[in-house]
Amino acid sequence: MAASRKTPTYDLSPLISLYGEPTRVSISTDNVIYGIGVNGQSNAYGSSNGHLETQPAGYPEWLLAHDPILASKPIYPLSALMLDGVNPRQFGAILTKFIPLQESRTDIGGETLCASLVNHLLQKMSQATNCLPTFVAFVCAQGSARYIDLKRGSRWYADTLIAIQSAFDIAQSEGKPYIQLAMLWIQGESDNASTLNLSVNTRKAMLKQRERDMTADIKAITGQTQDIIFFEVQIAGSVNSRVEPDGAFNQNVKQTSVEMDGDGNNRLIGPFYQMPTSGNGLNQIHMDNKGQNELGQRCAQAILAECFGSGWRAFKPITDSLRWVSKKQFILEFDVPILPIVIDTSSTQVSTIGLGGGLGFWFDDYSDFSPRISSISVASDHSLQFNLSAVPLGKSVRLSYAMRATILPPKGYSGPYGPLCGPRGCIRDSTQDVNLYTGQKSYNWLNAFYMYFNYAY
Repeated sequence: MAASRKTPTYDLSPLISLYGEPTRVSISTDNVIYGIGVNGQSNAYGSSNGHLETQPAGYPEWLLAHDPILASKPIYPLSALMLDGVNPRQFGAILTKFIPLQESRTDIGGETLCASLVNHLLQKMSQATNCLPTFVAFVCAQGSARYIDLKRGSRWYADTLIAIQSAFDIAQSEGKPYIQLAMLWIQGESDNASTLNLSVNTRKAMLKQRERDMTADIKAITGQTQDIIFFEVQIAGSVNSRVEPDGAFNQNVKQTSVEMDGDGNNRLIGPFYQMPTSGNGLNQIHMDNKGQNELGQRCAQAILAECFGSGWRAFKPITDSLRWVSKKQFILEFDVPILPIVIDTSSTQVSTIGLGGGLGFWFDDYSDFSPRISSISVASDHSLQFNLSAVPLGKSVRLSYAMRATILPPKGYSGPYGPLCGPRGCIRDSTQDVNLYTGQKSYNWLNAFYMYFNYAY
């Protein structure tokens, strides 16, 4: 007969403010070690070509400039841990000890999101409650990999389970419970480019299979009853976003991430089009070290809210809220994590150059003379008004956001991506979360999406 497992006990903090919202944080008092794993492609791995500070004509190959590792030193050496190694990346070795979590450059890899994620989590927890839990974070990822290259049966899937088994065994040897709290997924560019007949429903099937398989395999290792939460980071997009007329509406990997948010244990953290990238946004997709660090901060907010707070809400449109207010104007409401909604034209994080009046939104009525968005404005603290340049010509229309790049890539380059000229938008919330490493304010940015609706006139 299997040994009975003790029901965990939790400490509930007083009412506090996290990211501007009142909540309570509930943390296990049983000395649990929580695991956070990261899977996916190169941006999960933390690939970085350095940051290109100038962009000569013709976009020559990357010129490495100073791109420091921000999270190179432990901040919480007893509570923020990784498996033995030089950084959080794991490659299938069975390991027997935890060490303080820190980042370092290796081969094509720079900073991962792990140290920033865990340290921002612990910072907020230390402010909220007297309990300071222990986290172990790791990455198992492979660049240029499709879903079929990463699913159950692949080397990278097996490496993930070996890392979890190692973490569980070490925790057991220390007499501590181990719970795999969350798995992060940063993947899809390769599927967007080369998976045949990829539709939203095809991609949904992939993510549901991943949730089902990994939940079963992880629980078989840890014996936990607590479900694993699967957080997804929305990918960079595709160069075919510039192909007319449908380029802004065939980004099915991005769209699936929005539609899968809240399905089972799947949660969408947010996009990374606003994150600094290698090559000033003209590179081949990769975030630089600062971008990875900021992404870790955003992931910490989502994990803290969902796993310890009152639940995480992704920043996305409320699709059945759209209403026409005149023949050339409509209003759309949004689920905004921290009110009010903001149209950010400061170009501090996202450049407005080339975006036009829509600032990342793209309208289409399926005609050769489709109206464009002449301007947008804040209609309320959670809604935007859209003003069209002309009256639509048909009854069926569509709207996309952050799906369209503003320049075509030069021959031989898969870019552009990133906040300067890639698929992006200018809509954010009012979080103003201060980064632990840079002291800069960081926000939640609206996830890319497209939607179809009817013209009311």
